[in-house]
Order: sequence, then structure tokens, then C-alpha cells
Amino acid sequence: MSENKKSVYRFRKKTPIPKKHETLGIGDAMQQFVKSLKKSHSYNEAIISKVWGEVMGHTIASRTLSIKLRGKVLYVKLNAPSLKNELNMAREHVVNRINQRLRTEVLTEVKFT
Repeated sequence: MSENKKSVYRFRKKTPIPKKHETLGIGDAMQQFVKSLKKSHSYNEAIISKVWGEVMGHTIASRTLSIKLRGKVLYVKLNAPSLKNELNMAREHVVNRINQRLRTEVLTEVKFT
């Protein structure tokens, strides 16, 4: 190198040391991630449709035609009128079981059509 030109050295900025945080479970981390993307509604609908068979059982899941989530109300379309009548009487129990399974209050009401 020639003596006339000075070498310019660029140093990286020091990154701050991250603070120690409490550890999160994968489910909680996923919920925080989805909330950051502002797509928690579609995520909740997908999770509810996936968990519906586990929470309600095989017989009810096999007679379910569609599941829609609008706000905090879940609309479930069934193909058996007698089953619809029975589940209408146990709506609060269904809401509690789904919220308990998801560990958050996603639903306030269920309507069977």
C-alpha cells in the first residue's frame, strides 16, 4: 500500500446483550407470533377446526359439515337435526371445552345451524 492513502477500518456496532426473559412454550410463542402478524382470526379458525374432532368426539365430528369463526362466535353446520338440538342445549359446555383446550378465551358463543 502506498503511504499517502490511509486505510479506513470500519468496525461493526456492538450488539446489546439480550436481557434474560422467561422461557415460553411453543404454543405461547406461536400465539405471540400470530398476533404480531395480525392474522390471529384465521389462525384461531384453523386451530378450532383441527381440534374440533378431539374435543367433541368422532361421532359429532363426522356429522359436522363446516365450521366458521366470525368474531368470537363459532358457527357449526351439522347434518343431523337431532344432534343440533342436543348441542344447542349444551352450548356453554362446548364453549368451555374449546376454550379450555386452546388455553385462551377464543369463543364466547357457539351457534349450530
